[in-house]
Amino acid sequence: MCTPGVTVDDYLAEALPITGPIHERILAHVSTLDGDLIVDPVGAGIMYKHDAMFAILTSKTKWVALTMQLPRRIESG
Repeated sequence: MCTPGVTVDDYLAEALPITGPIHERILAHVSTLDGDLIVDPVGAGIMYKHDAMFAILTSKTKWVALTMQLPRRIESG
C-alpha cells in the first residue's frame, strides 16, 4: 500500500462540513465487518477497502457522493 498523500483530517478540512459526520457513520458500520479494513484518503475522496475497494466518499461543490461497488449483482424485485 502506498503512503497516503493526505490524512482523513486533511481531506475533511477541505470538504463540505457534512462530510465528516457521513464519514464517521460509514466508518462505524464498515468497522463491524470481518477482516481488515483500510481507510485510504486521497485527493479525490476517502476510499474504504475490505479486500478490494468497495466505497468512496467524495465531497463535491454542493453535495457529498457515496459510490459503492459490490462484489455481486443486486436484482430489484
